[in-house]
Amino acid sequence: MTKSSLQCVKCSNPSTIAGSEGKNVAYCDGCYREMLTHKFRSALGKKRVFKDGAAKEALVVSDGSPSSVFLLGQIIDALQLNPHQKLVMLPTIVTIVSSLTSGVMASVSEDEGHVVHLSAVIRPPEEKVIAKGRDAEEEIRIFSQLLSSCKSLTAKDEIVRVLKERLILRLAAELDLSTVLISDTADDLARLSLSALCIGRGGQISEMTAGVEKRKGLPTIVRPLKEVRSKEIAIGNRMFGWEKNVIYVEENEMKRQVGYSIHKATEDFVKTLHTEGFQATVSTVLSTSSKVHPDVNPSSALCTLCQRTYSKELVGMCPPCQSIMDEIPDWSRIAHLVQMDKGWYNLPPELLLEIFSHLPTAALVHVTAVCTWWRSVARDDSLWREIFMNEFHSFVSTAPVCDVLADEYGMIKRGCPTTIAEVVEDFYYELENVVFSPLGCFYAVSGKDAMLCVYESTSRQLLEERDLHLSLRWTGIVALAFSPDDMCLAVRGVKANGKEEVATFEICIVECCLHFISRLPSTKCSPWFNNKWILSNDVYPMDLKGEGYGSFSSQYVKSISHLQLYKRHSSKKEARLEPKTISLMKLLNESEDPFNFLVSPFVSRRFRRIIDMAREAAWEGKAKTQMDKLKQLLDKDERCFKCYITDGCEEECTCSCHVGRDDFMLIYGRHEDEIQSRICFHIVDLKKAIDDDEKKEREQKEGEKPRVEDPTPDDDLYSYLSRQTSAPDHEIILDGRLLHLALSPDYKYLYATVNMSPRSSSPLTEIRSFHLQTMVAERGIFYGGLAPFPNTTIPTAANEYFLFSSTDEQVVVWSRVHHGPSLTRLTHPNPVRSIAAHPQEKLLLVVVGEQLHVWTPAFAS
Repeated sequence: MTKSSLQCVKCSNPSTIAGSEGKNVAYCDGCYREMLTHKFRSALGKKRVFKDGAAKEALVVSDGSPSSVFLLGQIIDALQLNPHQKLVMLPTIVTIVSSLTSGVMASVSEDEGHVVHLSAVIRPPEEKVIAKGRDAEEEIRIFSQLLSSCKSLTAKDEIVRVLKERLILRLAAELDLSTVLISDTADDLARLSLSALCIGRGGQISEMTAGVEKRKGLPTIVRPLKEVRSKEIAIGNRMFGWEKNVIYVEENEMKRQVGYSIHKATEDFVKTLHTEGFQATVSTVLSTSSKVHPDVNPSSALCTLCQRTYSKELVGMCPPCQSIMDEIPDWSRIAHLVQMDKGWYNLPPELLLEIFSHLPTAALVHVTAVCTWWRSVARDDSLWREIFMNEFHSFVSTAPVCDVLADEYGMIKRGCPTTIAEVVEDFYYELENVVFSPLGCFYAVSGKDAMLCVYESTSRQLLEERDLHLSLRWTGIVALAFSPDDMCLAVRGVKANGKEEVATFEICIVECCLHFISRLPSTKCSPWFNNKWILSNDVYPMDLKGEGYGSFSSQYVKSISHLQLYKRHSSKKEARLEPKTISLMKLLNESEDPFNFLVSPFVSRRFRRIIDMAREAAWEGKAKTQMDKLKQLLDKDERCFKCYITDGCEEECTCSCHVGRDDFMLIYGRHEDEIQSRICFHIVDLKKAIDDDEKKEREQKEGEKPRVEDPTPDDDLYSYLSRQTSAPDHEIILDGRLLHLALSPDYKYLYATVNMSPRSSSPLTEIRSFHLQTMVAERGIFYGGLAPFPNTTIPTAANEYFLFSSTDEQVVVWSRVHHGPSLTRLTHPNPVRSIAAHPQEKLLLVVVGEQLHVWTPAFAS
């Protein structure tokens, strides 16, 4: 209580309490008591709970909290009034104990009514929950194990809330009472509304927070403290002298937890808003919750666990309750709470498995929604393993993405983007390309005449649109690439003279805009090597006439590619200087130039070890056959050779497999001819490249001339240039013409789109997957009979779950992990120009003419 200079709003006496309802609202002691009593009595009077004349029996639930003590005090005072004002009610008080401390039941007095522990909810239906003299220690121990087995804190808090509701309803039924009074305050109900929304109970919040809640066939729940704040209750308990009855628990075992649950987060959120001065937060939340009334059939069945209706027809549990039960590995102790029919429930799992094994896939999916017992049996991996083997060609014995095969199947089928959530038609120009950032925070769209748009991916809000034709004098945009940390964007474009250059932009999240940083010289590719360096490829044709090379023959050498790294300018001030460059390597192009450069930060230990041994063998002059045998040995085990021969020893391995190195994998494609292509791999040690460049600079400053190897009299041009250029560390030969390369978001898989018969009248295209851990092709391929555009590549994109490829006016979708036939085909009105998949979410962007189509799963739209 605080003294105030304001007068009481009810009378002219000086106020003693201010700020409980608002900054300018103050009460004296007497008026404050009347205000609290009026809120309690009006909550019962407005709903006419006890207005039918005769005294009505009701169950009053207490748990020793300040709100329950306040409720009991108000009821006792109301029963002692004169006959005209007396509360017409016959209360039966039950105290529910939630503490898991051993011996807590023995310390609770039963003089004021019945005392029940929350663990009594696990008792079978034929046993009573009110049983004096019963030892509850074993039940408390089992209940504690049940809560400890929950996989998440949110599931733990939610199952405690639901089980407490079920216990209250069971107590009312056991005592044959049709009305229950509980002590939920306005603050409690506001937190409940927000946490229920987060869990998926948005359609239930109106009845969960109602002053009087009536459910079909169940006792009426009354919340007479709905309009009373927790702060008002604390002051009222002190004024009425009831504070001594409050049971303060220092740290309840069910609250003592490491981490954060949704319930705890919403509680802190409401407290923070109230502390920062947003006094109307609680009333606004409750007012909004009361207006949420989903279209539910009154005769629809209730959820077998939470005993509430849901927005969709139910057979068994509602989806939020199903997700909570999935978080509990062993729920056998509460199985009687969710069973629908005792006879069906008692069927042994072996018999149910035999019955379910004859059901088609669609029926098996519906079975999981009947009841929790059937759901647990129908989710057995033995039932779904055969389904996977029939539908997917490269199925493995376990679920690679989810823990259970049933969830894996649901993720693939329900998570597949099949619905257009939005068609963006804000563009007045033809779109050409779309790309997501590596972390999925942004995506960029380029269009005709060098138009560029950058969006925030979650809200799909436009950050900025730029006309690079006006600002940079470009005629078009060739490629887009985000930096690995999502903070920068590199745009490769074509200038008016036909030459290419790269412009770098910084994304400012605070200002929601792009900041132009610098322009880099002409380059043929612009992937980011890391957050500081951009890869470039300058191609030099081999035209040696008159160059003094004598009899050197250049018929097998078309050009030389010089790969360099340009350091990104971090500010416009640095952009005035020439960009720092590092010479990475030179490639000898015997036919066509390399294309589709990719950079992966993942280099498998096995592949790194093989390359190290190959280089050692080359230096030592060992035969190639010896290396092949060693590679075969390594193929049998993913560990390196030293790890292999020291298996079981206590000696710590210090080989290059386990030494931290700043390595990157450079991947690109080559066309040998019309019927054969290669995928080339280079391991690049960035730290070594930087050190070598710094060493060269020091030598030049000291006046040393660069070392140049002169050709020998026996050299021809090919052998001489071969020594001056870098050969791939590894190559994969493809029978067909390589069209496109794409990496998975985790950089562990490479997808190659290959035209298998380019000379035939009906070309067949397939997508092959390569595991970069072992550097070999996976057994399964992605079937679909893709037919490419004439003389164009097929855009391919992948995320954590799916693989996408476009062909003409369709986008074909596969399961990225399980391969096999396509899951679906997304049809568009015009040819598809580009596609991009969100790296983590099930979101697909498709460029079609002047439109951007946003595809999401059906349930997410």
